[in-house]
Amino acid sequence: MNWKTVKNLGQIKYFNISYAVLLVVPIVANCVHLINGNQNDKIIALPDTIKWLYTASLIYAIAIAIYQYKCPQIIKDYVSAEDYVEKNQKQFENKFPDIKLNIVLPNLKLPAQSETREKILSLHKEISASNIHDEKVSRTAELDQLLNLVYPSTIQNHLTTKYDSVNIQGKWYIWISGILYFLGTAIIFVLLILKTLIVYTN
Repeated sequence: MNWKTVKNLGQIKYFNISYAVLLVVPIVANCVHLINGNQNDKIIALPDTIKWLYTASLIYAIAIAIYQYKCPQIIKDYVSAEDYVEKNQKQFENKFPDIKLNIVLPNLKLPAQSETREKILSLHKEISASNIHDEKVSRTAELDQLLNLVYPSTIQNHLTTKYDSVNIQGKWYIWISGILYFLGTAIIFVLLILKTLIVYTN
């Protein structure tokens, strides 16, 4: 269970209707109360189906509120990790060399790129230690070339990792919201089954 799953549950069409149910049912209940107050011999009651429908809608509303307040903005704004990478990769492409280095090193795929990692670390160490201008320029150019070679793939790894880590933040809220969605759906499902049985048994 993650925020993306909760987000997908919230996009089910009924959840839009549930807002209307939350508004309409109390109005109907108030009208019934007024009618009952003006009658001495006959009491009108709300059908159990409407009561359960209202309960399900209330559960959905709580689930939606948890999602809105606790779900990270990245998950709300982007459909998937691929969508997040595609729409944010450009802004990383022109970063300064130091920022590139900080992104590349932790996002190289090991052990496949361990040799590349060692080469980058070695060049960076040589640049820091060197006092000879020409040597420093030469090593810097070599480092930039190597960074630029692996940078696009490590940006993707960096952004994907960020999306995936954010997607599971706040596990308790994810599970509470998800369980409420399933509980509300279970109530609706049972109501549908019961009403369908009534149709076919009468």
